[in-house]
Amino acid sequence: GASAYYRLTEVVAELDAGDIVEVGSDRGEGSTQFFSALANTTGRGFYSIDFSDDGFQNAQKVCGTCARQSMGETWLETFLHDRTRKTGIALAYLDNYDWTYPWTTQMAYK
Repeated sequence: GASAYYRLTEVVAELDAGDIVEVGSDRGEGSTQFFSALANTTGRGFYSIDFSDDGFQNAQKVCGTCARQSMGETWLETFLHDRTRKTGIALAYLDNYDWTYPWTTQMAYK
């Protein structure tokens, strides 16, 4: 919630060099806007990854080219194997399984 965001603003200077990654773009809650602004004010890259059209389009509206449409694990594998990158991930916000879709409920019972 909002208190967690506030705490992050207090400790962001203590993070190692690297980008901020959000897996599960917001749908009106404000996380994408918060992390985009945090990255901008600290000189970090920011990526918001979402598998759905809605999440991807929402992120595009907030931060433009930071938005990536992909499954988080697929994007992460590509990102981590990119030899041209000079830094890794300093902060990962994993918010991708709090929405219940019929197919995720079915997966939980397997």
